[in-house]
Amino acid sequence: MIRTLLPSLDENAVVPLTTYAVAGADGLFVHRETNGDAIDLSSVARAARKAGI
Repeated sequence: MIRTLLPSLDENAVVPLTTYAVAGADGLFVHRETNGDAIDLSSVARAARKAGI
């Protein structure tokens, strides 16, 4: 699927990108499980920018 979305992506970047995507999805799942269904994605984006992600 990554090749479909980003065909020019370097092969060495596929595994880290996949790892970060799964970790991000897992983080959103854990957040929902601990804090309920409401997820403020704008605050998630601000936290990611602050962390340099």
